[in-house]
Amino acid sequence: MTYEKFEEIISHMVKHYVGIHKAYEAKIDLLEFDDDIQTAVSLLWDQVLTKDGADWLSWFLYEKDYIHENLREDLKAWDEDGTEICGDLRSLYEYLTRQKYFKV
Repeated sequence: MTYEKFEEIISHMVKHYVGIHKAYEAKIDLLEFDDDIQTAVSLLWDQVLTKDGADWLSWFLYEKDYIHENLREDLKAWDEDGTEICGDLRSLYEYLTRQKYFKV
């Protein structure tokens, strides 16, 4: 997978998630209706990434909070050599690629 395609996919995920969150803040609860698409997206990522790769993607999106367009700078990760990894979307992609976490 190219970085450009990876970035495009993640961008659509973020846009969708931000929209759902804005609706929720406006007292429109779409979370129950969103479950199916979230399950489908997770299943697709499981076909593209290894288990470790999917775990890193999930960490980056939800714990590091990229999904809310609010990347946490206080939450960091390092590789075995002590080099910071997954600090932004490009470095996440590079790490997933370097570790051969993409199945295709």
